[in-house]
Amino acid sequence: MGRPQSSEQVELRPIDQWLSFRFALIATRVSAISHDYSQRYYQLSGNSWRGLALLARFGPCSAKQLVEKSNFDYPKVSRIIDDLVSLRLIERRSDSQDLRRAELRLTAHGHKVYESIAKRASEFETYITAPLTKSERTALWSAIDKIDTQIADFFARPKSEHGD
Repeated sequence: MGRPQSSEQVELRPIDQWLSFRFALIATRVSAISHDYSQRYYQLSGNSWRGLALLARFGPCSAKQLVEKSNFDYPKVSRIIDDLVSLRLIERRSDSQDLRRAELRLTAHGHKVYESIAKRASEFETYITAPLTKSERTALWSAIDKIDTQIADFFARPKSEHGD
């Protein structure tokens, strides 16, 4: 299903009722907590923390795969990798099948740092979702998954179908 073709079909709402605004606001606030902790104790930028967390979840992987998972551009991922390597949180290993490709993986120290920050982030997420019942938390994740799928479907279509 495409987007509505006429602005008359859409109810105009104030910015604080736009999903993009609210999601960005919430993400900024929540990220600030993790960023403060990861910066203060581990000298990690917010982007480097996300890179570390993605490697913990999906690694070992290549820089290209990290670009795809993070939605960061390649130069940003390259800086994140350099930062994480210099902090000895990840290591780069040449791929035995393709020497042009490097495999990225967490070091033992990287796992410890990840677990420390992730624990703190999980505690905060538990705190901010405390007012929700278990069924509301389940519904929230279900709604987020549906919205994410809808957005992915939108971007999977040719730009000519985006309605511009």
